[in-house]
Amino acid sequence: MADRSETSLAEQAADLVEPKTRTREAPRLVLLPLVAMRFTSEVVWTGSDFVFAAVMLGSVGLGLELAVRKRNRAYTMAAAVALLVSFLSFWFTGAVGIIGNEGETSNMLFLAVIAVALAGSAVALFRPKGMAAAMCVAATAQRRCRWLLR
Repeated sequence: MADRSETSLAEQAADLVEPKTRTREAPRLVLLPLVAMRFTSEVVWTGSDFVFAAVMLGSVGLGLELAVRKRNRAYTMAAAVALLVSFLSFWFTGAVGIIGNEGETSNMLFLAVIAVALAGSAVALFRPKGMAAAMCVAATAQRRCRWLLR
């Protein structure tokens, strides 16, 4: 990577999304709790927590990698938002629960929304128009979750 003062913002952004850079950062992110565990007793992760985090981040990374290869900025941004929201929904549901605590069965409805979005995208063969329809169906399912939980 060149000296930052001599490169344009676009070149710096291109450097950040180089495949070799992207693949290096995910493992470092997964290892952050390991470093935190050395300094505080409040962070307690087991081996399965690290595996879970690696699978989650790997899945998001793979999805982003496939979206970037479409070479369509709108598609890539939409896929990035969908992946981020899915990742956070899954993580929050597993870690603390969206409703009540993580053991609350109604939290599974929120995971079903992710499944609806993924299944709809797969049926649409990940084509933009079909995925837009799948996201509309997922948004409707999300609204129905709220209605079901009243």
